[in-house]
Amino acid sequence: MIRLGASFLLGLLAAHAQAAAREADVAKAADAIVAGTNAFRREHELPALRVHPKLEATAREFARYMASTNRYGHEADGRHPEDRAQAQGYGYCIVLENVAYRFDSRGFEAMRLALDVLEGWKGSPGHRKNMLDASVRDTGVAIARSAANGYYYSVQLFGLPREASVRFEVRNESRRTVRYRVGDDAFDVPPRYSRTHEMCAPGALRFEQVAGAEDAPPKSGDRFVIAPAGDRVSVQRR
Repeated sequence: MIRLGASFLLGLLAAHAQAAAREADVAKAADAIVAGTNAFRREHELPALRVHPKLEATAREFARYMASTNRYGHEADGRHPEDRAQAQGYGYCIVLENVAYRFDSRGFEAMRLALDVLEGWKGSPGHRKNMLDASVRDTGVAIARSAANGYYYSVQLFGLPREASVRFEVRNESRRTVRYRVGDDAFDVPPRYSRTHEMCAPGALRFEQVAGAEDAPPKSGDRFVIAPAGDRVSVQRR
């Protein structure tokens, strides 16, 4: 029978306690990522994001999925980010997602983990673009640790709810077809025809060859009426 000395047992307990201490507080790290993201946005004169509970739940579920399966990527579970947000009840106009994984054999302190993730995203063009998107207003962050290999999987979602979209109408009361653009997309509206648009991101409405027409950012509920004006047409916002 092998007897373990008291000093050896105490050493094992101390090593276990030290390893536990090195395991990052993921909730604290997630809060730090939100704060760091908003500080980054303020540096670029963008409004801060609010934490939305449904986006937070979406991020938590996906981070835990990646940590439990060690599958990584925006479609690791076979779904897109907007599908996961919709499943949590977030009626979206825009959903963007950043993901990351980190590992250090020495372990992580919460703030160092958060800083490491933030700096990685800032240095990646696609992730940085999401962090600085002017159209989004909500966010949700979660981190989960894999029990199998110690990897930390981080997820940050950015969103704009459906109710924040801009809906407007273009109505043609003239006798000629008129072309206009919403952002980079072109549309033809025939005589006596109307079309309703819904915009998630801000953009200008531009009418081609219309008297007095100016580029105008539509507001929700606007109606742009194209009317005869001599041998030309004019447009009025109503």
